[in-house]
This record gives sequence, structure tokens and C-alpha cells, in this order.
Amino acid sequence: MVLDTSYFDIYNVVLIGLALLILFFAYRKGFVRQLLDVLTYFGSFILAILLSPIMAQRFPLLGHISHSEILAALDALTMHIANIGVWFLLLFLGLRIVYRILVILFHKKKKTKLSLINHMLGLGLGIIKVLLLAMTLSLVLRFPLIQYGDVFVEHSVLSFTQPMMERLFTYWEG
Repeated sequence: MVLDTSYFDIYNVVLIGLALLILFFAYRKGFVRQLLDVLTYFGSFILAILLSPIMAQRFPLLGHISHSEILAALDALTMHIANIGVWFLLLFLGLRIVYRILVILFHKKKKTKLSLINHMLGLGLGIIKVLLLAMTLSLVLRFPLIQYGDVFVEHSVLSFTQPMMERLFTYWEG
């Protein structure tokens, strides 16, 4: 996949708009619902980080695709990190889907009116959720299968995540 460098400004505007939308819904949800959402997001993120190297080692998904020009150029370490990236995405999205299904199954119809403090605490947790989403997106964009993803991360609103992502890649490299 190739990110077009001429659209980097548009990508930044979309990311800022998405962040504002998430903050708006976090304000509306309130503290407890937003806390549950942030905790499950954080748990999904951590579980995907910890389990993806194990899954990539046992079940390499990209090893069978040797005919692709992009994958043929990758060395063993890059291929391993690409496998980890694919497993990270699969695990992360799978855990988020399970969480959403549980939310739908246990959704309450009757809602109580929330106080201003509850809304503000939900907004604070919304900021944490935006930061977690930025780290996840930065991580996905830095995988070797996305051309110019790392350039976008360096020159975008996601640039603050670089030190954490460097440590994560160092952890995955072993």
C-alpha cells in the first residue's frame, strides 16, 4: 500500500476531525461508559502487542506470499515484523469486535442524566482514547508494507508517538 505524499495535509485534517468527533462522543458518554471503552481499548492494544510476536512466530501469514514484488525485497527481520504487524491488526480488531458485540448484547435502554463533572471526566478519558488511537494508527503506518507511512508519521500530527513506537519495534525485534 502506498500513501500519496501530496495528500498528507488532507490526512492531517481528517485525523484532527476524527479526534474532535471522538472527544464529542466521549463528552456525551460520560465517565463510566468512556472508562469501560478506554480500558477495553487499552487491554486490546496491550494483548495484541504481547500476543502478536508469538502468533507471528507460530503462524507466519506472510511467508506463503513469495510472489509479490514488495515482499520479495523484504529481509527476514522485516518479514518477521510484517508478520507481527498483520497479527497485531488481526488480534486488535478481533478483540475490539468481541467488545462491541458484548456492548450491543448488554446495552441498557434506560439512561440517566449525567452531571457536568461526569461529562468532563468522560472528556478526559476521551483524550486518553485519542492518544491510544494515535499510537495504534502510528504503529500500523510504520509497518514495512505501507510505503511512506513512516514519512507521514514523522511529518503529521502523529509525530509525538515516535519515541514509543521505536521502543515497541525494539521490543519486537527481540
